[in-house]
Amino acid sequence: MEVTFVTGNKHKLAEVKQILKPYDIKIKHYNGEKLEGFRTTVEETAKMNAKRFADELQKPILVDDSGIEFLAYPGFPAQNAKWTFETIGYKGIMKLLDGKKRHAEFKCAAAFCLPNKKPHVAIGTLKGKITKKVFMKNSNVMPYERIFQPNNKSVVLAKLTRDEKNELSHRANAFRNISEYIK
Repeated sequence: MEVTFVTGNKHKLAEVKQILKPYDIKIKHYNGEKLEGFRTTVEETAKMNAKRFADELQKPILVDDSGIEFLAYPGFPAQNAKWTFETIGYKGIMKLLDGKKRHAEFKCAAAFCLPNKKPHVAIGTLKGKITKKVFMKNSNVMPYERIFQPNNKSVVLAKLTRDEKNELSHRANAFRNISEYIK
């Protein structure tokens, strides 16, 4: 089956293609501007965008919305992780968590929708902690991968191979689940 994946993030596109390969789901990329709600959940944002693009493009659509939550600040930054990083950067994140518990959880909502139908959503999570320093500053990864250490791992996500990351990541879990639904 061919599905159009809506994202402007080259890292997400590469990950999703790799994750879905064993399911014989072919990904066609569409670089559309997703709507982001400031006080919505990742599930609500993923559903809204999947429905919108499926109806607009009249194609089977797959989207994701992801976020990270610092457990010292329940509900923050959540789906606003990119905005938070762009606003305060690593320095601000480290200052925000100074003296606090550094536990964190990534969450991904993968949504699939056929034209004129209701979207289906699958959730994936990954628990860990925010490190006290930034690793691999020049690596070609998403920003939080340099400071997020998954539970039961001794390194940050950035130090894992893409295959290792895709074995445990929130995105991989969500997309494996949605793949079963699509098939």
